[in-house]
Amino acid sequence: MKIDIVEAKAVDMADLPNLIRQLYPDLPAEIILKRLPRMAEMTEHKILLGKSEGKTVAYLGYMLLTNLIYADYYWVQDLIVEKEYRSQGLGKIMLDHLKELARKNRVSHIALAANKAHLDAQRFYEEKMDMDKRGFIYRTRDTL
Repeated sequence: MKIDIVEAKAVDMADLPNLIRQLYPDLPAEIILKRLPRMAEMTEHKILLGKSEGKTVAYLGYMLLTNLIYADYYWVQDLIVEKEYRSQGLGKIMLDHLKELARKNRVSHIALAANKAHLDAQRFYEEKMDMDKRGFIYRTRDTL
């Protein structure tokens, strides 16, 4: 399958809620459409889209961060592949593209969090992407 990876443009946003809701089924489309521009504005969040024959089949949201351990690194917010396109290597293609961007921009690492219930995703990151499980993500239990 041929996949084109492009940076998302404003015109692409209307098509994204259906894809994003595959990972976050309880998140209403109107909330997604409201939050995406805010994320981009406040955090320099970037979105890469995987397109096959003009159809968006993969989404990768990421941002550049800096910390004491990694210096500059890309934090992957979300990686989503359209259900009927999964297990065809698209997630790997998307992350490999981000790795190339990292090399080009002298970014040291790519990091992400995986939901503890998504064992397939964890296996994918460890086995197909050669990523190490480095720790845990914690958050407050209640909305503040």
